[in-house]
Amino acid sequence: MTDAQFEAAEMLNWDVSEDDDYTTFENHSPEGEDLIIEIENGKNLAEELRYEADTFDVNEHVELWVDGRGKNGVPGTIRELLEDAEAIKRMYEELAVAFEELEEST
Repeated sequence: MTDAQFEAAEMLNWDVSEDDDYTTFENHSPEGEDLIIEIENGKNLAEELRYEADTFDVNEHVELWVDGRGKNGVPGTIRELLEDAEAIKRMYEELAVAFEELEEST
């Protein structure tokens, strides 16, 4: 991972760590959900982040949490769940765009 990529992720409030096998991006949704993206080293980060953004399904995400509303830190209303899932989608999209722009500029 380049310094520019690291700085781009940090500017979007993503924590980044690397080990021998993976680059890991971590953040929290506005409602406090842990967001973790692990990308195997050697893969194109921009492409993998684009995949995460494109395949995140807001409706599916809300359905995962709807039965747990108001328990164990899960937002209490469907509206809150939906708004949080939409925010997660935007966060993934912003990260993907930042990495795509860096890739295009090199």
